[in-house]
Amino acid sequence: MTQVSIGQVENLDEALAGVVRASESFALSCQQLAARIAEKREEAEVEEQKSSQLLETALGMEGQAAKALDAARARLTDANLERAAANSALGACQSQGADENGDSPDCSAEESDVAAAETQVAAADQALDQASGAFEQAKAQRMRMQQRLDLGRRAASIIQGQEASYHSASSARLHSVNELAGRARLRIGNAGAALDEYLAQTPGAASFAGWLRWSPEIKAVVTPAHLNKRLNISSETLGHFVQYLSERDPGFRSKISGYHEKLVACNGPVERHAVQLQMRKNLAGEVAEQLVIRAMSPLAKEVVTQQRSDLLNGSFTKTDFVLKDLRVPMVLGRGEGRSAGVGESVAGEVKCGRAAYIYREKDHMVTQAFGHKEAAASLTICSRDVKDLLPHEEEDLRAALREAGSPLVGMLPRKEEVDKACWQAVTALSTKSEQNADSRKYPSV
Repeated sequence: MTQVSIGQVENLDEALAGVVRASESFALSCQQLAARIAEKREEAEVEEQKSSQLLETALGMEGQAAKALDAARARLTDANLERAAANSALGACQSQGADENGDSPDCSAEESDVAAAETQVAAADQALDQASGAFEQAKAQRMRMQQRLDLGRRAASIIQGQEASYHSASSARLHSVNELAGRARLRIGNAGAALDEYLAQTPGAASFAGWLRWSPEIKAVVTPAHLNKRLNISSETLGHFVQYLSERDPGFRSKISGYHEKLVACNGPVERHAVQLQMRKNLAGEVAEQLVIRAMSPLAKEVVTQQRSDLLNGSFTKTDFVLKDLRVPMVLGRGEGRSAGVGESVAGEVKCGRAAYIYREKDHMVTQAFGHKEAAASLTICSRDVKDLLPHEEEDLRAALREAGSPLVGMLPRKEEVDKACWQAVTALSTKSEQNADSRKYPSV
């Protein structure tokens, strides 16, 4: 049976959640865009209707202006006829000879008529110019309104076409996304079934799954015995935990892959041993910190790592972890700073190394303890290698940390066990690479 990693299943769970989020986000975006297109289409339809009304009004005004222009032309024609008649009457009067008294004819009335006719012609001519200008303006307005209506109709037609095209395209894409989400759900279901089968046949994996998914009882009081059960895990569970980190932590996975690449490039046992020493130096501390954080995080609503605290001498220290807003109370011992209630915090440091290394870190751990002052309780967690110290050295170390307010507890797996689990993770990549190469070389039929 193919081995199934809990971390791999969690990765698939996250991938499925991402697909679901993307599907929901895409559907929402489609709805929003469809609503915006519909809004623009309605705006275009309103504009088309308004433009049609404006064109109708402009046509009416153009018709009125045309009638006014025709009337002005008629008035000018009449005025010209009246002027011609007045001039004719004046000519007829002036053509008469002198009377018996020798006086010239009196044509003042005819001259007055001619002057009045000239005035009428000038006024009619001016009125015609005005009517002609008004008609041209009305005509230009009608043409603008016609152009506006044409543009409005084009815009409405384009938006209607885009709306239909968008609905078709978005429906197809939503269908594809939903199909993808369906396939993802199926794969997650299959992975879950494989995990259940794997756990049923692998007690060690089942034990790790239980450890990983543990949560404290609501009304429980966490004691050192509970912490020991969470931190003092077996070598098999530790191996599962390192594998889990390799699947779930990209940074850690990159480091494991880096050591694997160096191992593959080794020429002989000396170079292989050098890679192993480098890994022992750099990975155990990180694994131990992650183990403590994963083991204790169910106790709090938030876990803060590497929290900076300024010291009185101007330097600073960083606290490995702070459990904030505890879900359950913790009692780590007697005395001040040894217990924390619900809602309070617990700060701590993590050290993983052989006995001599832990003892050398005494002064540094005491300095780090000053960063725990704001927490209700604090502790320093180290690997069980501390038990290898001489009795007076161990008591000296414990006394220093008790005095600093962060008592020492040696509950973590031994440094050698952590190194072994990390090395197994590095060498396991070689096995996987060989299996993948064989599957490509000899594909199943």
